[in-house]
Amino acid sequence: MIKVKPIAVGNTAEVFDYGNKKVCKLFFEGYPLEAINREYTNAKLMKSLGLHVPKCHEIIQYDHRSGIIYEKVYGKTLLEYFFETADLHFLVHTLTHVHKKILKHHTQNVLSYKTFLIQSIPDQDIQKSRLINEIRHLPDGDTLCHGDYHPGNILVGSNHKTTLIDFMNVCHGPWQYDIARTYYLLAYANVPRGSSSDSDSKSQQKDLADLYLSKLNVSFKEIAPFLSIIDACRSYEKA
Repeated sequence: MIKVKPIAVGNTAEVFDYGNKKVCKLFFEGYPLEAINREYTNAKLMKSLGLHVPKCHEIIQYDHRSGIIYEKVYGKTLLEYFFETADLHFLVHTLTHVHKKILKHHTQNVLSYKTFLIQSIPDQDIQKSRLINEIRHLPDGDTLCHGDYHPGNILVGSNHKTTLIDFMNVCHGPWQYDIARTYYLLAYANVPRGSSSDSDSKSQQKDLADLYLSKLNVSFKEIAPFLSIIDACRSYEKA
């Protein structure tokens, strides 16, 4: 049964306690069922590969809205954990360790990252043809990519046990794309901060992104070809 008050709210859905150690990720009315089915399939795949993700039970309909029933996971996001503890070592170690586990898998049973990027561009955008051409000239690949990998999508539970969440953007492509995406989110996405000034926050974010890249032993040159496209398409995304 869905409680009246959500326990979390995102851009595309609300999360409600569903009882019996389950939650319902209930998407806002009108959200495309195709996208919801894709997330459900992606979550099932990630679980089958042995990645530590919540069990995905079923898709339901509730009050003119569609939702996915997931296993309830207890903990706080890696971002929240860092703000509380200032443990930079744990943040970077966890971020890189979990990402390596994802990127070691290969599949073509999910959306291509090129298709994902192209689908995010509205038809009315005057730059669409140019962006599509740039995307098509990027390399292909069959590495499993989370597509939205950042500290807000990793839950930290008891004994520092981590659980990966949010599977809407899962795709396949070159491993450099997924790392570039994470680098971009770490360096440039708006993240709530304490009392730090905006300039201090942005500098800290960039330092964190560079440290993440260094710990992965990846050079900026390897991810640079993807960053301008990620930047151009990021503003179109709902997730």
